[in-house]
Amino acid sequence: MPSPADQMNELAARLKAFGVIMRLGHDLFGAKDFQTAAVMAVNNARPVVGFGSSTLLRTENRKAEVISQYAQTAVNVHTRQAILQRDLLEMAGDLDDVREVSAANADEYGDGSVVRELCPGERTLMLVPLKPPPFLEKLPFRLVWLLEFEGKIPGYSGTAAKLLASSYAEALYCQDAGTTFSSRFRGKKLLSWKKIFWLVVLLTLIFVMFQRIPEKVNTEFELKAPEITTVYANFDGPIAHCRRPDKTLWKNGDMVQVGDVIAEYDTSQLQFRLEAAKAAVRETEAELKLKETASFSDRDRLGEVKLLEARLASARIAVEEASWYLQNAQLKAPRNGTLQLFDERAELLEGKVVRTGDRIFNVLGGRGMHVKIPVNERDSSILLEKPESVTLFLHTSPDTPIEAQVQEISPAPELTEQRTYCYNVIAVLPESKAKDLKYGQRGIARVEGAEVSIGYFLFKSVILYFRGL
Repeated sequence: MPSPADQMNELAARLKAFGVIMRLGHDLFGAKDFQTAAVMAVNNARPVVGFGSSTLLRTENRKAEVISQYAQTAVNVHTRQAILQRDLLEMAGDLDDVREVSAANADEYGDGSVVRELCPGERTLMLVPLKPPPFLEKLPFRLVWLLEFEGKIPGYSGTAAKLLASSYAEALYCQDAGTTFSSRFRGKKLLSWKKIFWLVVLLTLIFVMFQRIPEKVNTEFELKAPEITTVYANFDGPIAHCRRPDKTLWKNGDMVQVGDVIAEYDTSQLQFRLEAAKAAVRETEAELKLKETASFSDRDRLGEVKLLEARLASARIAVEEASWYLQNAQLKAPRNGTLQLFDERAELLEGKVVRTGDRIFNVLGGRGMHVKIPVNERDSSILLEKPESVTLFLHTSPDTPIEAQVQEISPAPELTEQRTYCYNVIAVLPESKAKDLKYGQRGIARVEGAEVSIGYFLFKSVILYFRGL
């Protein structure tokens, strides 16, 4: 058992060695650049570790590079030894801990020829990985310290090498991150013309996305009369005529005046009913007169008089009914305007038996024109702020815009023939703009709403597309 004095001497020697190791690592921080620090690392550690030679290498993407060599101020990467050291490190792969390499385990590295050439006799190599500090773990490269020993590696050498590796790693990686890492890009163009072009395109797109434009929607429209008066059948019966006073047939689009007879019932049966009703009245009146001249003391005769009076009243009602039918046998234009027959042609109406309430014709009139514009409910956001006007483009004149003033918007959507729900926008064309137009003409209406950003408009369109609206 060693004496207390020997133990104290050994402890002092260990503390001294530890102090030397700390000083060596600290000296690397004071180096002017990474290359100087690398040279200091491979040369200054020999008294502490006791190696024969040492080399600092860098690995990146499975490729090795010699950084500094023992007793060499400049590295010659083309020497046989440098090439063999690079090959060995590439075959060793990622190192997690210190690894010893000698001729005894040469077959673990390829065919073993590289190790045997580097380790003749009993020469031994020690591969010491320099792990980067935690704040630099994402560096793409790693540093490895390769030590050469003429024989077996002494026990203190392995311990000293591990301690130095920790101190060396922090200094070397910080030096490399501060100088070599940045110098790797020195002289290179960080922004090429191609990158500048695409950067300008990206910034332009971002700028455009925030530009505001009025929200627009294009939809079909139809010109309609401001006032439409419909005439219905007054009673059941056949239509005899649908002719003008000159006996020619009425046609759709004819201009009519209030009171013009457009259609007339067949009144032959009505005349028979009226004459029959009048005859019944005369007969009952005569019979009643004879009964009234008789004595009223006879109760039976008094009862007969009451029955005749009741029958006379019924006959007079039949006369009034027949007279009403005859008076309403003519269907007249209720206003000035344009004629629109529901049977399209007058000859189809003549001889047709109609029922009470059947539509016979319309009279279209009023000043100017109304424009009916259905707006699909998916575009209804454009109507939140009521547009003041719309722009019309007729199919017959698609290059001429016509401004129309919005009059009203339906409060709820209606189901159209195309099985879609639409809000009806009614706009008005003044008489000066509508004088050369015809009812029923169609075209495309452009409705503008409030201003929205282009990005919002495109995003909304994409969402509606994927929803299938």
